[in-house]
Amino acid sequence: MVEKNYPAAHSMDTYWFATDHDGNLAIFDTGEDGPLPKEAVHNADGFYYLMASIAKDENGISHFYFWSEIQDTFLSLDLLKKEIEYQNKDAEYYFEKMGFDNWGSTIIEFASENGFNYLQKRGTIVKLHATRNLYYFSEYLPSEVYELYIIHEIKGMTTFYMEENKFCELAQLFFYDTKPQLKFGRGIANYYRSNSPANPMNIKILPKDLQQKFILQLPIAFNTKETYQPIQNFKSLAIGSYYLDEDGAKIEFNQE
Repeated sequence: MVEKNYPAAHSMDTYWFATDHDGNLAIFDTGEDGPLPKEAVHNADGFYYLMASIAKDENGISHFYFWSEIQDTFLSLDLLKKEIEYQNKDAEYYFEKMGFDNWGSTIIEFASENGFNYLQKRGTIVKLHATRNLYYFSEYLPSEVYELYIIHEIKGMTTFYMEENKFCELAQLFFYDTKPQLKFGRGIANYYRSNSPANPMNIKILPKDLQQKFILQLPIAFNTKETYQPIQNFKSLAIGSYYLDEDGAKIEFNQE
């Protein structure tokens, strides 16, 4: 289903979702100057929207096993300890004050199922691996996580509040964002690929109900397309009077 209320693409970052002709998934960030295709499923919270869209079981938990291996470059106890040391704070202060608050997307791996069961179940929760105790949380109580940390029930965690590109690296999604490229006047930005995964997530692995949401297929291959301007293929919302095509030519844009 296509969202009907279109946010102003220039007023905030809006994230929209699409597949390429091979079925690989990407998130696009409009930034202030990027166009938003009218057919695209979109939301102001990209990764949160994706996670919250997955159907829940009778216990209110979603299941999305898109990982076969977890990259230690993102999720490990050593990295968590280094982050705490980098902030030059003790662990309790870090969990309470340094961004691991009760609103923000986080992935936690527990040492055992007991760790997960200890937490009060809040917000959106998604189990990310069939055999490992790996979960996504949209909300949690920092005091509970701190208690689990000091009794060694946390194997690793990472947070990515307002860091869409970090989530895309974790989830093996392509990611495109925008950057100003026009020196004069109000130009519409092109999209630039900033994450290109080695093993991209394909729409085929999504739950069936979620697959139906991604109705916009782009006539490109993400792994070979570094720059893209959707206005050339789709009716789009944008703030600006012109854009540059792939050859650098200035093309006038009229809002329909």
